[in-house]
Amino acid sequence: MCVRSSKHLCKNTGGLKNMYFTVEVPSNTPTSFWCTESTVELASKGSASLELEFLPLSPGLRNCGILFTCPNVGEFLQVVDGVGLVPEPSCIPHHPDIRLSTPLDNLRKQLLGSGSGHVIRYRCDPGEELSEELVIPPENPQKTAALILASQYRMSEVEIRRRKLTGTLESASLRRICGGGFDDDVDDEDNRSFDNELLLPEFFQVHSNSKHFIFPDRIFIDKNKGSVLPFKFKVDGQGFYPCKILLVHHTDIRVYVLEVTCTPSTTEAEIMFSAPMCQVVSQDIPIINETEYDWNLSAVIDGACYSGPPTMLAKAGSTTYYNLVFKPSHQGIIMGELTLTNVANGTVHKFSLSGTGLKPLPRERITLRCHARQKCSHTVQVFNPCERKSTFQAFTDLDCILGLNELVIDGSSSSPYTFTAYPIKQGHYVGFLNFETTQESRNGRDSASSAGLEGHSVWYSLEVIVDPPPPEKTIDLFCEAKKSLTLELSISNPTNDTVVFDVTCEGEGLLAPETISVGPRTESICNVVFKPVFIGKSDGSVVFMNDFLGEFWYALKLHAEKPRPIPLPHLKCELGKSATQQIKIRNDSATETAFVSITISNNSHFILHSQKRVSVESQATLPIEVRFIPSALGATSFQSCLIEFSSPQLGEWSYFIRGEGLTPTSMDAVKVECNLGQVAQTILPFKNPLSQDINVNVKLMERFNENKADVHQFELLMKDANMVIPAQARVEIPFSFRPSNMKQKDSYLIVEIMDDADLRGMKWQFPLKGIPVFVVSESYVPPVICTNSKERKECFLEVMMDATVAFPAPPILNYKEACVRDTPSDKAGKSAVSNLRLEYAVQGDVGDVLTLQHCSTSIITPPNLHVATFTAVFTPSKAMKKKVKLVIRSESGGKWIFPFIVKALPAEPDDTITIRAAGLHKDSVIGIRLNSLSNEKEAFRAYLEPESDTNFRVYPANGELLPLGTNGTLICVAYNPSLYGKTHSAKLFVQTKSNEWTYKVEGVSPEFSVPVGVPRSNTGNRLEPFTRANVNSGNRRNFIKENIKVLQKTP
Repeated sequence: MCVRSSKHLCKNTGGLKNMYFTVEVPSNTPTSFWCTESTVELASKGSASLELEFLPLSPGLRNCGILFTCPNVGEFLQVVDGVGLVPEPSCIPHHPDIRLSTPLDNLRKQLLGSGSGHVIRYRCDPGEELSEELVIPPENPQKTAALILASQYRMSEVEIRRRKLTGTLESASLRRICGGGFDDDVDDEDNRSFDNELLLPEFFQVHSNSKHFIFPDRIFIDKNKGSVLPFKFKVDGQGFYPCKILLVHHTDIRVYVLEVTCTPSTTEAEIMFSAPMCQVVSQDIPIINETEYDWNLSAVIDGACYSGPPTMLAKAGSTTYYNLVFKPSHQGIIMGELTLTNVANGTVHKFSLSGTGLKPLPRERITLRCHARQKCSHTVQVFNPCERKSTFQAFTDLDCILGLNELVIDGSSSSPYTFTAYPIKQGHYVGFLNFETTQESRNGRDSASSAGLEGHSVWYSLEVIVDPPPPEKTIDLFCEAKKSLTLELSISNPTNDTVVFDVTCEGEGLLAPETISVGPRTESICNVVFKPVFIGKSDGSVVFMNDFLGEFWYALKLHAEKPRPIPLPHLKCELGKSATQQIKIRNDSATETAFVSITISNNSHFILHSQKRVSVESQATLPIEVRFIPSALGATSFQSCLIEFSSPQLGEWSYFIRGEGLTPTSMDAVKVECNLGQVAQTILPFKNPLSQDINVNVKLMERFNENKADVHQFELLMKDANMVIPAQARVEIPFSFRPSNMKQKDSYLIVEIMDDADLRGMKWQFPLKGIPVFVVSESYVPPVICTNSKERKECFLEVMMDATVAFPAPPILNYKEACVRDTPSDKAGKSAVSNLRLEYAVQGDVGDVLTLQHCSTSIITPPNLHVATFTAVFTPSKAMKKKVKLVIRSESGGKWIFPFIVKALPAEPDDTITIRAAGLHKDSVIGIRLNSLSNEKEAFRAYLEPESDTNFRVYPANGELLPLGTNGTLICVAYNPSLYGKTHSAKLFVQTKSNEWTYKVEGVSPEFSVPVGVPRSNTGNRLEPFTRANVNSGNRRNFIKENIKVLQKTP
C-alpha cells in the first residue's frame, strides 16, 4: 500500500534571500520509501512541503533518511519512520455462491457497511455443524499490485513512456523489476534465481481469531492452481460470528474475513385475539435482538382485520416491540398470519394469528330501580341503518321484562320502544335487550348498500335493581339472652299446586327452616326461633320466596333482654372449712377463641380460683371453681353471691349461688414429727370464721392409752387458755410434742366458744398426730453403694430397727444400724420372721439410677431388733456422688431415717482422640457428633478435666444434643501447641442430666526441623571510592576528642 505524506520538512530560519536545496537519497535507501522530487525551494523565513511515498511490502518497521544540501547554507538530515501493517481483507474471485443470496442483500450491505466483496458469509442453524471450503487463488492481487507500483517507481521516464506506448506499463512481468532492479550491472543469473523463487511451492501458516472455527495449521498453495482451505463451524446459540483468517508466508501475507449468521431459518408462534365487533385491541410482540447489529425487519400481514407498521428497526442488544392491531368486522373466528423478515440475514419470524370477533358492545347501559311486585317502564330509541323499512324482533334474557315482540322502523330512522319491568322478587338482575332484523326483512332488501348489513342487531345492557316490597307485618319479639323464643307464622297457598317457599332469616339469633312446603289451597305454619346471645335491640326479617308467587316478608323488632341468673346447687359447709362449686364455660365456636370476663359480687364469702379474664379455645370447655367460706350459721342473705360472665364472642350470662354455714365438727388433722427424745414446738393457726368477736377456751384432750408413759406428750405453750378473737381475725396457738417411744401419739386441740348464749358450746376440734422419728447415732457411718459409671451394681441393704426403744435411749448401741452386703447375712438360728409391716421411700434425686425393693423383715431376740433387708440395683450413667435417705415407717407410726451414699466412679474413656498439630500457635480442630438418648433434645455441658493441659479448649461449652435419628450436635476440641517435641493430653467430659461421655484427648506437636540458612552475597573488605574520600578528608570532626575536652573543663 502506498502512503503519501506531505509535511513541512524544511524551513529557512535566516533573513537571507530564497535558497534552493538539493535532495539526495542515499544509495542504500530501502525500496519502501519513494520521493519524486529532487529539489525544494525555501523562501526567506518560509517553509516548504516534500511529498514522500511509503510502500511497505511486508509488515514491520521501516525508516528512511532524507539529506538536504545547499551550497550557501550547508546540509541537514531528516529521518522518517514508517510501520507496515497487515493488509486489508482480500476478496476471493470466482468463489461459489456461498454468500446470502436474498433480494435484501444490497440493503444488508448498507446496514453492515462491509460489502459482500470482502466478507464471505454463511448461515446455519444453531447446534448444526457447518463444513465448507474456501478456494484460495494462486496469486495475491494486493501483492501483485504493490510490486507493479514499486517497479514503476524505479523506471526511468523514458522507460515509462515506452511502456505506455506498448501498453505494458502494468504488466505482471514487472514483478521481476522490483526484485532484480533496473540497473544494467544486474546479471541474468540473478534474474533467473528470482524467477525460480516465484515458481517454488509455498506453504502458508493459517491463523484465526475465533474459537468457533476449526482450520488446518498450514496449507499448500500452488503457483498455478491455487489451493482449498477447509474449515468447520458449530455453535449452540444464535448470533453473528465473524472470523479473520491470516495466511502467512515469508514472502507473502493474505487476510480473509468470514462471517456466519447462526439463526433458525423460520420461527413460528401463535397469537390469539378476542375483541367485540368494531373495537380495536392491540398486542405488542417482543423482538429480542441479542446481537451486535441492528435488525431491519419487514412485516407482511395476511388478514383483513389485522394491521401494523410495514417495517421496524430492532436495536442491537435490546428488546423492540412490534404493535399488531386487531379490529374484527364480524363475529366468529378470523385467521391471519404475520411474517417478520430480517433483511440483514433473511431470518423469517412467522406468527399465526387467531382472532375471535365477539358480540358488539351495548349501545346503551340502562339501569332501572323499583320495588318487588311493582311496575317500572322505560323507552329507548332503536335506529334502523337500512335504507328500507325493516322489522326488528326484540329478545331479552330477563323474565321480568315485558314489551312488544316486533318493531317496524323506517329506513335510516329511529323509533321508540317502550318496555316494562315487573319483578316479583327482590335482587339485582343483569341482562340484555336485543333487536335483530327478521328474515323477511332481509329477504326484501335489494339495494347494494343494505347487502352489507345482513343480520344487523342493536342491543342494550339492562340492570334492574329490585328493592324488597313493604313488609306484610311488623312483629316485636322479647327474649332473654341465652334463652329461646318460637314465633309461628302462617303461610297460605292460593294455587292448586303444592308450592315450596325458600325461607331466609336475617337478624342476630334468628333460626328458621331453609324451605317450607304448602299444599294446594291450604295453610302451613313456619316456626321461627329467636335465640339471642347478646343483650340489646336489633332489627330482623323473615323472607319467603317462590319463583311463581314472588316474595313477601315480615319485619321483626328483636329485643334481647338481660337473662335472669341461673341458680346453682345450695352449698353447705362447716364453719372454719370451705366448699367448692364448679362452673363450666363452653365455647361452641368452630374457629374463634372466646375471651370471658368474670365478675363476682361477694368477695368476702366466695373466692374465684382463676383469673378474672380467661380464654376458652374453640370447641372446648373450661371449668371454673368457686370456693365458699361461711361466716355464720344457717343460710343467711349475706352468704349469697351473683357471678356474672361477659364475652364478646359468647355474650352475657350469670349464676346465683347461696351458702349455708354448719356447726363445726372435726377439723383437718395436724401432723407433727419430732426426733425421739427431743421436743418439737409447733404453731396451729386458727381463724375466727364468724363475723363477730368470740371468747374462746383452748385445751388439749388426749386419747386413752394403756401405757401411762404415753400421756402428756403434747403440751400447750400458752399462759392463758382463754382469749378473745376478733371477727375474721387469725391467732397462733403454740404447742409442743415430746415423743417417748417409737409409737404414734394422737390427741385433740379444742377451741371452744364461751359466754355467748347463741354460740355457747360451739367448738373446733383439731386432731394432732405426733410421729416419733428415730435418728441414727453420731457414730453412724453411712453405708456406700459404689460402682463404676455405666455399670450395673446389685447388692443388699440391711437396716436394724429397735421398735421397743424408749426415752431416754441407751447411750451406746450394741449393733450396726445399716450396712451394704453383696449377699444377705446368715442369721439362721438367731432370727425369726417379723410381722412388722413397713412402708419405705428413698429421698434424693436418684430415682432414675437407684431401685430399692423390700425383701424381708426378721427379728433377732435378744435384743428384739428388727432387721429389714432391701435389694438395691444401682445403674449410674455418669460419675456421681450423692447422699440419700431411706425413710421407713412402721404400722405403729414410728419413723426411721437411715442415710447412705451412692457413688459412681468415672468410667474408662469411651474413645481416644488424637490431634496432630498443623504448626505452633495454630489451632488444629477435631469434632465429634453426639445425640441424646431419647427422641427429644437434651441440654449438655462439655468441659475438660482441670488437670488437662492448657493447650486444649472445647467449644461449645453448653448447648443441646439433637434427638436420635439426626446428624447429632457437633462438639469441637481445639489444640494449640507452643513447644516442639512435647505430647499434650487432656480428658473431655460431655454430660447431660442422664448420661456422660468421656474421651481421652492426645495432642501431638509438630516435628522440629533445623532451619536452612540462605547464603548471602559476599561483602568486600574495601570502601567505595566516595566513602574513602570522605573518610580521608581532613575537615571531618573528631567527636571523641571534643568530648574529652569537655570533661576536662568540667569541675
